[in-house]
Amino acid sequence: MRLPLIRHQVSSIRYQVSKKGFTLIELLIVMAIIAILISIGLAAFTRAQAQARDGQRQSDLRNIQGALEQYYSDNNVYPSDPYTELGTYLREVPKNPDGSNYNYVGGGGQTYCLTADLETDDSPSQTCPIDASSHDFVITQSD
Repeated sequence: MRLPLIRHQVSSIRYQVSKKGFTLIELLIVMAIIAILISIGLAAFTRAQAQARDGQRQSDLRNIQGALEQYYSDNNVYPSDPYTELGTYLREVPKNPDGSNYNYVGGGGQTYCLTADLETDDSPSQTCPIDASSHDFVITQSD
């Protein structure tokens, strides 16, 4: 009579032991969901970084514009090279976040044009009136 009782106990022990972990399919599904969430977050983060760099470019050009106007007020001409001649008006002339200088056209006269190409700007490009080049963000002496 004890034999059926032992069989029942052994089969329930096997059942409990086999249910302690996750199946391979369950693990793969969880890993796929995590990978999808990471890729979505990474794309949003990358776009946010590009927008921050674009905001920095626009802010830098406005700061340079202010220094150019102060230089013009003192000298009645715009400088030929803002990176060497604006030292008294700016502690340091800002550079593009990629490390290059911003585009500056004109100088030594009555007009100038500061330009930058943005990473995320979807608006139509603007034209520098001095050299007719197209850029995403343009500031001239009349702005």
